[in-house]
Amino acid sequence: MAIRRAEKEKLMQAKRAEIQKLLYEKDLLIDQRQSSNKIMGIESKISSAKSELEKIEALLETDSTFETQVIINGGNAQISTGISVGDFIQNNSGHVDFWNTINFDDLEKELSSLHQAMKKQAKTDEHDIALGEIVKAKKAVREKKREKILQALQSAGKWAFDVATKIGTTLAAEALKIALGLK
Repeated sequence: MAIRRAEKEKLMQAKRAEIQKLLYEKDLLIDQRQSSNKIMGIESKISSAKSELEKIEALLETDSTFETQVIINGGNAQISTGISVGDFIQNNSGHVDFWNTINFDDLEKELSSLHQAMKKQAKTDEHDIALGEIVKAKKAVREKKREKILQALQSAGKWAFDVATKIGTTLAAEALKIALGLK
C-alpha cells in the first residue's frame, strides 16, 4: 500500500491503542493473579505490537517518484520503497506504562479541578453527561480500578480532554488521551 502522512498517523494511532489495550489486559491479569503463562503471552503480544509500531514510525512518506509498500505479518514488517526492500529488527524502547507510574492522589486532584472547570463551561446535555463521567472516573481513581477509570474517561469524551488541556491538568489530560485512543 502507498503510505502517506495521514495513513501513517492512522496506523500509528491504531497500533498505540492496541498496545494500550494489551498493557491494560496484562495489568488485569496481574491484578487477578493469573498464571505466568497468560501474562507471558500478553507480554509477547505487546512486544510484537511495539515492534510493528516502530516499523510504522520508521516508514518514509511517499513522494511523487516512489511508492512505499508495507507488508506486516505478525511481528515482521517488510517495507519496499521501489528501490530496495529491508527487514527491520525489533528494538524495544523500554516503554513505561502510564498506569504504573502515576500518583493516583494527584490524578484525583486533577480530575476534581477538571470537574470544576467543566461545570463552569457546561452548556449542553452532553456536557452534563461528561461531568457525570468525570465523577465516575474520580471514584474509580480512589478505588484504583483502571478499567473503570478508562471507561469513564472514554465516555467523558473529547470535550473533557480539551478542557483538561486548556486548564493545564496534564495528568488528567494524559489519562484522557490514553482512554480516547489519542496516544
